[in-house]
Amino acid sequence: MDGWLDEVRQALAWRTIRRLGPVIEMDALAMHSIMMTSTPSLLYWQPGTLEVLHAVRRWREEEGLAVYFTIDAGPNVHLICEAETAPAVETRLAGLRRVQRVIASRPGPGAQLLNEHLI
Repeated sequence: MDGWLDEVRQALAWRTIRRLGPVIEMDALAMHSIMMTSTPSLLYWQPGTLEVLHAVRRWREEEGLAVYFTIDAGPNVHLICEAETAPAVETRLAGLRRVQRVIASRPGPGAQLLNEHLI
């Protein structure tokens, strides 16, 4: 795991998604493997989850599309890609049979210093 953090730091410093992406995927799969092998086990993935994971790998291998997955603590897959790749990823996702909805997110405005409490 320590090697993963170093890899993430370098990928962020060099601003290369092709180096960051594999670590994102390994981390997501490691978290889910722990959940699947715990007692009681947690099996969140659905057929659509696997459909997206396989599709993302296929797009990378066959088309060279730089897109990577992560998965929350549930069946939902989140794809990470650069802005110029996003339209192609959204189109491909919308074409998958089990994908119910595609939500595109982009970076926010950044941190802000507040003089008031939020609550």
